[in-house]
Amino acid sequence: MMPEKNIISWTTLVNGYIRNKELDEAQSIFNGNCERNVVLWIVMVSGYVQNGKFVHALELFLLMLKSNPPNQFTFSSALDACSGCSSLLMGKQVHSNMLKSGIPFDVVLSTALVDMFAKCGDIEVRFAF
Repeated sequence: MMPEKNIISWTTLVNGYIRNKELDEAQSIFNGNCERNVVLWIVMVSGYVQNGKFVHALELFLLMLKSNPPNQFTFSSALDACSGCSSLLMGKQVHSNMLKSGIPFDVVLSTALVDMFAKCGDIEVRFAF
């Protein structure tokens, strides 16, 4: 029972379920009536990545693109998911979305991008930051 039901309490609750590997419970709350913002989306996407559910993470990332603008943390988690399932095609799509978004490439985002290309077997340096 939450004394106050707001985005912070929902995010904390979802994160707690993810940390305890109760992804179905986290997804149920996420799918329910809770308010969603970019932080809650990141918690869900990165939670699936951390638990080896890379395809689920990418599915959520694609859903997020329809409702919330992604930030560097969301893109980093999506690239980690692409690395985890060796999806070069999806990784290139995430990279394209990053370039279109105009989000500046920081060290974390750049490292995630290089890591994705390397783990997907495309080690030629031919992409732009």
